[in-house]
Amino acid sequence: MSRPAERSPTPGTFAGEVRRQFGPVALGWGLDDPAEDDTVLPSLEYRGDRLSYDWMLDPGDGAVSVSVRLIVAGGVLHGWLEEIVAGSGLGVRQDVRAHPPAAAVASHIAWLTRLHPMLTGPGAEEFLERAGARKATPDLA
Repeated sequence: MSRPAERSPTPGTFAGEVRRQFGPVALGWGLDDPAEDDTVLPSLEYRGDRLSYDWMLDPGDGAVSVSVRLIVAGGVLHGWLEEIVAGSGLGVRQDVRAHPPAAAVASHIAWLTRLHPMLTGPGAEEFLERAGARKATPDLA
């Protein structure tokens, strides 16, 4: 997989803050340069072969969240980072900060750094299922 060069962070924006803090981590993990989408919510998706992290900012209350998705046989496992932390028994939902954005991004990175080996290892599917991730299957109708 060829990786485009990481764009420079735009100071003062959610995307800029995520790129500044998470970009080097994502690069180290071999994730693609993020796809940015502000259609509904400000968001950036960092994607690997099977695993993706979708960073979002709720413009109403300023809460930061990360959706974790893992492609598995027959579908995709999905969970929110705070749900995975709580469901795995590693912490409680409140341990993953949602505010203010810069501190929340740092908190999410700390948890992702701790969880990434479990989300990329041979037991990733079982780990996410035990943590309460939901499985979505493609609609073949």
